[in-house]
Parts: sequence; structure tokens; C-alpha cells
Amino acid sequence: MGSAFELPFEDKVFDKTILSMTLVNFDTKKEIALRELSRVTKNDGKIILSVYSEKAKNERLPMYEKIGVPIERIEGGKFIFNKGVGAYNSEQFSLENIKNIIEPLNLKITDLEEGKNLAYIMTLENK
Repeated sequence: MGSAFELPFEDKVFDKTILSMTLVNFDTKKEIALRELSRVTKNDGKIILSVYSEKAKNERLPMYEKIGVPIERIEGGKFIFNKGVGAYNSEQFSLENIKNIIEPLNLKITDLEEGKNLAYIMTLENK
């Protein structure tokens, strides 16, 4: 059993690690999770990351309504959910937001795709 904030692996053991549509729920612990991924990813390895883009709000709202996710409020691009959901919020990110998070961790974006106003899928590597 593990946690994205304290991965149960030795340093630099994986060629690739993936964090798919989860960083959006980590609120103030985003840097901790990315630091852990960087720690377990080899120096020449890759971190695959996907997040909601800053354009995703209009795509996400009907999706949440359709599956009955209880939204308490929306603050800009951040959805705040009823506490019973488990994850209490879900953010969206601009590329500038992502760069501000990853650069202090000595990570850089080396590949980027944008999916139809919904998400960014990117490859991160150590600088």
C-alpha cells in the first residue's frame, strides 16, 4: 500500500512514472507528489502527467452533473465538492501554472499534447 505523497520505492528505480488526472485533486500537496515521482524516476527517465486544462470547465460541468457529483461551488476553474466525495476539490491548470509548480522541482516539460479543451498530457524530465 502506498501514497502519492510517500511512495514505497527506492530512489531512481523507474524509467517512467505516470500521474494521470490525479494531481488535480491534490490541493496543497501537488509539489509533494511530483517530488516523490521525481525521486523514484531515474535521472534520464520520464514522468507522464495529465491534468485538466484551464479551458476544461465547460466540459467538466456536464460530466459531473451526469454522474451526480455533488458540487458545492466553483471558484474560477476549481470545483469544490461535497465532503462525502472523498477528494474535496479538483483544479484545472494553465501551462504557466504547471511550469510554476515543476520548475522549483528541477523538472521541465519535454512533450505536450492538448486534448480538445479538456486536458494537457505532458512528459516531464529532470533539468
